[in-house]
Amino acid sequence: MQAGLSAEGVQSLAWLLIALPLASAALLLLGSVATALFTRERDGVGQAVEVSLLGAALTVQNNVFYDFYDHDPWRREFLDEVLPQARAEGWTGAEIERRRSELRPDPRSTGFYRVFGTADGALAVGAGSPGLVKKLLETLGVDRSPQDPEAPGAVAAALRAKTNGEWIETLRAVGIPVSPVHHIDELLHDPHIEAEELVHDFEHEALGKYRALGVPIRMSRTPFAPDRSSPRLAEHTLSILREVGLSDAEVADLLAEGIVSTHDAPVEAGTPLELSQ
Repeated sequence: MQAGLSAEGVQSLAWLLIALPLASAALLLLGSVATALFTRERDGVGQAVEVSLLGAALTVQNNVFYDFYDHDPWRREFLDEVLPQARAEGWTGAEIERRRSELRPDPRSTGFYRVFGTADGALAVGAGSPGLVKKLLETLGVDRSPQDPEAPGAVAAALRAKTNGEWIETLRAVGIPVSPVHHIDELLHDPHIEAEELVHDFEHEALGKYRALGVPIRMSRTPFAPDRSSPRLAEHTLSILREVGLSDAEVADLLAEGIVSTHDAPVEAGTPLELSQ
């Protein structure tokens, strides 16, 4: 769906830069902990696991974090001349990126596997193999070799001539992976997202019916089920403390001293609790 791309270049980019490291750090930590546990099963030795938000932010942008010293001379000019000038003169982000695009040659490795503009929007085209690139050029009527440095630009120009819908029908008919670039707000009610059960409707005690993300992980034997809405603040305090073995009196003391809280009314120290949650 490539929805994340629609956030770039707009005011929500600041939110994107915060959310992506948080989410990716959690996923990296999950994989790291699983790896450490697997290793411990083999050699019996545990280890510390650490993942930083900075490292996670860099990892999710791995496709742009490289610098071939002998083949990327444009980057030196951009860093040493363009960026200082842009900052001194107060260029906008769009102006900086426009100048960067003018300096940076179209990478052949991703020249046909990227987002292209159309007559009414944008498409994510996945022509990532020589066969698909050849098919893309033929379908668009671009009479150029895939090795021609002008070929990606010719493809971009051809795609701007028709709408998303027209190109999706044409390109999918010949087996070229293609998807519209949606705005992020469109995704919650997108038919593809719904069919994959990646969103779910919930009933909330205070907010009523709402739609949010479901569970993206599928397991054949022990499947996940989004069976309840988000809890109220401190809704499960009592049940969690009971689960870890605290007595009613101990829980009451914690509540009375303000160490923990619950969505119910405060409880005085020593008061017996009705742990019904």
